[in-house]
Amino acid sequence: MIKVLDDYIKRDDVKKFIKELINNHRYYEKSFNSESVYSRYILNEMALYTFYDALIKYKIVLDDIYLFDEFLEQLGKIYNKLNNYEDIEIGVNKLIGKMVAIKLNIKDINDPINKKEIISYVFNNYIIDGYYIHGFSTIYYDDIKEKGLIPNDYKNYYSSMKEINKIFNKYGYNLIDKDFDSDKIYYTDDAIMACFYSICSPGYFHDLLFNHELFGNRVRRNGYLANDLDLSTRFIKKFMSDKNFSDLDKKCVLSIIKNEWDLIHKKKRKVDLLFVKRKKLHSNNLLDIGSFLDDDRDVYEIVDRLLSPKNGNVLSSEKLSREDIKLVQLNDYYEIDENTREITLALDEELLKLEEEEKKAKEKEELDNYGSASVLIILGSLFITLGVIMSIIIILMEL
Repeated sequence: MIKVLDDYIKRDDVKKFIKELINNHRYYEKSFNSESVYSRYILNEMALYTFYDALIKYKIVLDDIYLFDEFLEQLGKIYNKLNNYEDIEIGVNKLIGKMVAIKLNIKDINDPINKKEIISYVFNNYIIDGYYIHGFSTIYYDDIKEKGLIPNDYKNYYSSMKEINKIFNKYGYNLIDKDFDSDKIYYTDDAIMACFYSICSPGYFHDLLFNHELFGNRVRRNGYLANDLDLSTRFIKKFMSDKNFSDLDKKCVLSIIKNEWDLIHKKKRKVDLLFVKRKKLHSNNLLDIGSFLDDDRDVYEIVDRLLSPKNGNVLSSEKLSREDIKLVQLNDYYEIDENTREITLALDEELLKLEEEEKKAKEKEELDNYGSASVLIILGSLFITLGVIMSIIIILMEL
């Protein structure tokens, strides 16, 4: 897979298209659906990841270099016409179906036999002979390429991460939600999320730095994408200071984070994806083609249904040899300097604004508390004065 995918990626027209997706705001500032899962995690890189998803589907389903010119041209039209990422993904899936019809020389897509042929072709290539994907950190690429995938058999700081959890537990907080003794890893059939998982890998480290539950809504992960350690540790530092962690504990936590950061940044970050045959992990648990063949909808809607993600969290602890896997390495959206600078500056401005709002809110709270205290003081003084007056009146009456 990697060789043929490289043949597509290295084309001048593809390079030009990717450059547009990265640099032209018409592409990277499109909207998400209100219920979009992607919008929770993915920022401007969505345009590029959607293209990677389209390229991977084309490779798995069609892999026809002679049809690719037409595919890329139509893909460009989809990007230009649609303003919503989910709509673009649906458009890509339907385009794959149309390219299959061209490959099979099918003119009448409404003919039941032709419809069945298109569905069966996509099903067999994408499901039966298709792949699950595991997104992983670039630092592990060479080891996996050489030895295959042996879950948890690569350099990590798991014992140190456990130490961070112990420190946070001491103050009544649970920071890292991961079983470090488990050798299971996650696969997905969603190439877009696999790209995200790769860039944010290892997941436990990313979640450690950007824990919304503990650190609040001000948390932004932009610094991680821009490879900026200071921005990435800003939230956990503030949290530990606010919660009165001891200097020794803060120093220990930040030292462990620095070691992990240095480890995963030993190599220039890429989007690293591991592909393994679905039947290798789910030999007896693949989809049944019957529900697709019996579907009365338009054939391209059925193809969209076939190509849409269905298994976001496939757990497996199986060791995979080099022969069992295909590795793909793609460019990271944030590796281009101008993008990194822009996102870092934007995050700095955003954080300064949030911190200013927090400061104003805190000052208002203090003023409110002071106002409440002042009222109580005045009331107390009045009661004391009233008590003195009553005492004087009682004394005078006794006289």
